[in-house]
Amino acid sequence: MDTLQVGVLLPTSTIIPLGKSFRKGLKKAFSKTNDLKVELHFEFIGNGSPKLIEEKTRKLIDFDDIDVLVGIISNYSLAFMSKFFESINIPVLVNNLGAHVPNIKKLPKNALINSDHMWLQVWSMGHWAVNEFGNKGMIAGGVYDMAYSFSHMLDIGMKAADEKVNWSFAVSHMPEGERNISAPSVVFEFIEKDLPDFLFAFFCGEEADLFLKEYVDRGLDKKVPLIGSPYLFQSLAGLNIDLQAYTSSLHFGGKHLEELKQLADPNQNVFHLMGEETGEWLIDYSTHANPNYELKNTVRGVHNFSLLDQMEGVEVHLYKCEVKANGSVVLSEGESLQTISVEDNTIKDSLNELTSAWFNPYLSL
Repeated sequence: MDTLQVGVLLPTSTIIPLGKSFRKGLKKAFSKTNDLKVELHFEFIGNGSPKLIEEKTRKLIDFDDIDVLVGIISNYSLAFMSKFFESINIPVLVNNLGAHVPNIKKLPKNALINSDHMWLQVWSMGHWAVNEFGNKGMIAGGVYDMAYSFSHMLDIGMKAADEKVNWSFAVSHMPEGERNISAPSVVFEFIEKDLPDFLFAFFCGEEADLFLKEYVDRGLDKKVPLIGSPYLFQSLAGLNIDLQAYTSSLHFGGKHLEELKQLADPNQNVFHLMGEETGEWLIDYSTHANPNYELKNTVRGVHNFSLLDQMEGVEVHLYKCEVKANGSVVLSEGESLQTISVEDNTIKDSLNELTSAWFNPYLSL
């Protein structure tokens, strides 16, 4: 194969430098070999809207003559634009955190997905929390975070553990001011009033830091067990608080994904990892002059989306996160949690409902 022309679609983010991290990961992978001749063509797609994705992809196809398209795109956009992606007739490798439940029937046949499957992790954690703490749960979060599939997946996960589960929710106001953040403080009135058996919090970025500090300052950490994604706890080491909370991570075939390192090392970033994995895929792909080539047994398992194949051997593992005011963070791996198949009827039925209001990938804002 001659020089591989690669189009790279990157959304922007005020929360985390995901585009820069993804690019660094790509370059790290390429630095490990001298065999790959590649030219990268970067295009920025803003918040990842279908309109911008199509516009930038057409430019990459028509002007840059790309052989393969990679980048960070949500499952929602991928399914919504299925016919368009199939029409470009080149391999597409999409990376995302999995904030949207993937719709197998609508995914383009030429697309591969490298995902953290947050939708699955939330389902598993909700199921575990009901069995561990009780059937009175609560969800609190920012407007941005709550508009993904998280609350829906948490709901069906909790109900899978106990049909009589009772849960409430609290949502912060719309973002405002120069910093464009919503004040998490408005949710605490409802948390203190309900005092649930557990709280699943959906905040990220600066809003997450504000929430966690006030959660501890109000003494709620002593009353209500706290659960969240790794992105709720990104800045723990610098918050000067004492806190115990619970989060999760995926294991593919016994291989632990590295993004939880960010809890103890802020220099680690899941998008850097995804960029490196994409680079490894491109290196392997470049040795096969076959557009239907399917790479297997990569870091995250099987990428041939056939989501059913990818989900084989996937485990959601519980983690206890303990942070001290001196900045030390200790992660303790717990049990492997129950999961759910994408072919389960509750998942299929959920795809007929509006479970998300955003096209953009999670953390792209």
